Amino acid sequence: MAQAERLVPVRSRRMAESVIEQLVNLIRQGNLHPGDRLPSERELAQKLRVSRVVVREALMYMQQAGIVHTRHGSGTYVSGGFGDDRTACADSAAQDRLTWLFEFRLGVEGEAAALAARRASGTELKQLAQALERLQSEVAGGRLGVEADFDFHVAIARASGNPYLVSSLTNVTDLLMRSVTVSRVRSLAVPGRPETVLAEHQAIYNGIAAGNGEAARHAMREHLQAALGRLLAQGE
Repeated sequence: MAQAERLVPVRSRRMAESVIEQLVNLIRQGNLHPGDRLPSERELAQKLRVSRVVVREALMYMQQAGIVHTRHGSGTYVSGGFGDDRTACADSAAQDRLTWLFEFRLGVEGEAAALAARRASGTELKQLAQALERLQSEVAGGRLGVEADFDFHVAIARASGNPYLVSSLTNVTDLLMRSVTVSRVRSLAVPGRPETVLAEHQAIYNGIAAGNGEAARHAMREHLQAALGRLLAQGE
């Protein structure tokens, strides 16, 4: 297909993320439109020089984010409403799982942010700032920034000085990474959204760096509630 000629080989450890970034950019640039069928998994794997497993993982996240949908026996298509706030997660069971996960995160990460504001050492604040700078760089480059986002949240838990808060997050690392990835994919598809999410992270950092536990807790809870709302948003 002609669209596939615009793709370039992936040479990154973040292979699935790189596949997502390229496909989302093709859609944002108008090379693929709502209703268009994507190249097959085999064709994408060949053009991007990755395995079909990597392509399948990338498409899974894009489907969970509401960017594409699969028609059995036909292929994968760009969903209608790309770039707006239409439903990103239509399956009720998936909505329940997301809601439960974010309810857990609100309690754990909200308190972690408040404690980090009171207890973070100079080294931990530096690590948190570095994670935020990496996220800023990823957003500026039009990339997903999943690892930087994840590292930012984990750094806050560590800075809380409470090992139980850290272990609570690490026990759900896989679920957490998946929720962060779907959230980042969804944000990448909506113009201006990555910058909004970045501002939310900046507010969390500002509260912690200022030693203001209430501000840090509030900023974290606002961010997580907004993230869940964006994932479950219903279009008109």
